[in-house]
Amino acid sequence: MRQQQFDILKGIGMILVLIGHVDCPRLVFNDIYLFHMPLFFFASGCFFKPKEQSFKEYIVKRAQRLLVPYLFFLFVFFIFNLFEAFVWHDENGMHTAIKLKIIQFGIGIIGMEESLSFRTIWFLICLFEVSVIYWILAQIKDLRLRSALSVVLFIAGYLFQRSDIDIPYFIDTALTVQLFYHLGYLFITKNISNIKFSPWVSVATIIIIYIFFNQRPVFTDYRTNMFLLVSVPLTILIVWNLYNLCNHLVSSKWATSVVVSLLNRIGVESLVILGLHRNFYIVLKPLLSHLPIGEYIMSTILVVAALTGTLLLSRPLERFIPKLIGKA
Repeated sequence: MRQQQFDILKGIGMILVLIGHVDCPRLVFNDIYLFHMPLFFFASGCFFKPKEQSFKEYIVKRAQRLLVPYLFFLFVFFIFNLFEAFVWHDENGMHTAIKLKIIQFGIGIIGMEESLSFRTIWFLICLFEVSVIYWILAQIKDLRLRSALSVVLFIAGYLFQRSDIDIPYFIDTALTVQLFYHLGYLFITKNISNIKFSPWVSVATIIIIYIFFNQRPVFTDYRTNMFLLVSVPLTILIVWNLYNLCNHLVSSKWATSVVVSLLNRIGVESLVILGLHRNFYIVLKPLLSHLPIGEYIMSTILVVAALTGTLLLSRPLERFIPKLIGKA
């Protein structure tokens, strides 16, 4: 049985992902990137179950859930990028534009993070790596020792960032964000998820955090493993308080409202939305740029259109090609 509060939490996170991929004020961008991707690693960790299965069985299942969709979404993204180069190429010409797109995707084969291959779906590769790391950690039954090793791996990822060492395929990022995955696991196993406190406390806490954070806003981007240590406890507090708000929503009079139902649906279809939303931006942004509208209005239209389009596509995709979107 699905836990609706987690779907709503992921729904909020996915809307923030879409906003973060369009033109938005720098302050909003920094605020979103402080926590929106750790939220998904945390939520994934909440559902980790150390079943009695071999390492090979686990890897195969995670690959089917994450890597197969990655390859499918990558193929679709590649086609749309070729379409963009064909239709909206610059003064250098169509052939040059197509060649550059192919090169950009090609460097992803050797794991270079700036490749278009990883632009929006890097999370799927990174989550697969985190899942492998945590399966290995989960063989340690002593939670204190496992927690200590998780912190050690986090510190290793942080030191890679401080030393400006970039490991291909987001392995350095995986070392960092596995801590959020571990905290998600502890959140469930230690019954912290059952602790409910006033939603107004959560609202006040989030506001205070952002007032503090925005005194000296910093660029955070877990895709490139860019973050400050001081931001990590703030990230954890935001995610916990957002979960508390979602937990209250599902048991309130608003539980059946249109907004909550929409957030729940977005959370359920978050994988498809993550994988396909950028294609709507590729098609629509050049068209909207010819209209006499401001960039923030354009961004709003893009987000709404991408959400609507991906949600409409999700059911047919699940019916006809469920394996390709990780739902088989």
